[in-house]
Amino acid sequence: FTYSRAEVYKTNVQIPSGYKVLTSPGPQNIDNDLVEIKLECRESDGSISVVGSLRLKKAVYAPAEYSRLRGFLNTIIKVFNEPLVLEKI
Repeated sequence: FTYSRAEVYKTNVQIPSGYKVLTSPGPQNIDNDLVEIKLECRESDGSISVVGSLRLKKAVYAPAEYSRLRGFLNTIIKVFNEPLVLEKI
């Protein structure tokens, strides 16, 4: 059987005392006929939670869709690898 694919990545980062978040990956939300990509960062109680998800909506893609799909996969690589930067207070 062939089927669509979905993956979710979650992490919690404890912010050390004396530090604050300088920059974090911005929210990302792409939802179209090929893929659904989400990335969200939330800061709360001395930690930051990062949740990223990817859903390939089709089990099989037509050759004409490959360049668009590759563009979205490159976006995933770029967005999911954006740094979380802490700064000493």
